[in-house]
Amino acid sequence: MRSSDAQWLWPSLTLTVVVGLLSTALMFVVKFTNSPNPLFSLASWFGWMVMASGAAIIIYTIRLMIAGEEKPLAMLASNLRSHWARYAAILMGAALGGFDMYFFMTLKPELDVLFPFWADTHLADLDHWIFGTDPWRLFAGLDLVTMSWVYSPFWFFSMLLTFFWLLLRPASETKAVAIIAYFATWSVFGPIGQAFFSSGGPIFYERLGLGDRFTQLPVPALSQALAEYLWSAYQGRSLAPGAGISAMPSLHIATMAWVTITFAMYRSRWTIPAAILSLFIYAGSVALGWHYATDGLVGALGAGLCFYGARIYLVRSRRDTPLYADAVRT
Repeated sequence: MRSSDAQWLWPSLTLTVVVGLLSTALMFVVKFTNSPNPLFSLASWFGWMVMASGAAIIIYTIRLMIAGEEKPLAMLASNLRSHWARYAAILMGAALGGFDMYFFMTLKPELDVLFPFWADTHLADLDHWIFGTDPWRLFAGLDLVTMSWVYSPFWFFSMLLTFFWLLLRPASETKAVAIIAYFATWSVFGPIGQAFFSSGGPIFYERLGLGDRFTQLPVPALSQALAEYLWSAYQGRSLAPGAGISAMPSLHIATMAWVTITFAMYRSRWTIPAAILSLFIYAGSVALGWHYATDGLVGALGAGLCFYGARIYLVRSRRDTPLYADAVRT
């Protein structure tokens, strides 16, 4: 059966609409001091997407020029006209990615109110049982300032660029599985995990009234500033941009696992660098106190399950098509 971008476009749209409706409905249930401001999340996402698109066009034009094409811009325009459906799907996928993240970032603080933090002591004890100590102590002596910068900005750009790289791939089942898994990670796995295992993480442990177990945790200035911002929004019941506190599961690690699996499925040379960066960010999530070690393990497992679920969905949807049924009968 011939692959098309519709394989991933419709389920991704459905997941985005569902999380959008849920986050909007909960605004009438959970009272906040303000309405969510889409400018920060959406403007940031689309701004970087526009720059990535511009870079892709420049690279494509330069490659045409190197290949000896006398009219690279005319060739680019011809390519756009000939494959307009593909590029329309790319634009729609980019838009859905932005809206899905915006809706999730609205839903996240709503879930904090609906499902009060309860799992922190259990997760901390589980970590100690597995590692023989609180795992952040294993990273003593590391450059946490550098790690804090890698943990936040590098994570975002790695995820965004991989998503855009994936949108540019030709239609295939591999592409469809990876994109559906991306939306499932944000729209299904993240919210369900946060609701069932509501937790703040070591960096908020004392503020949650759970004791001084993590008071010796060294927190660099960037992480401390982000923690203050999140805690202020949580206490003030604000739907501020990027608000929401959730340790389990770690979506930082879930999305980095998604990046690594995506490149691995394409047998890309970026697989090993992505895996190394994922491990570094995982270490940072623990060393900086944002997550318990088990948060990241569950996050990576959840990403793998989203890939598995996406593949099962595609197999079943393919079996339901008349073309597939006719092929089986013949």
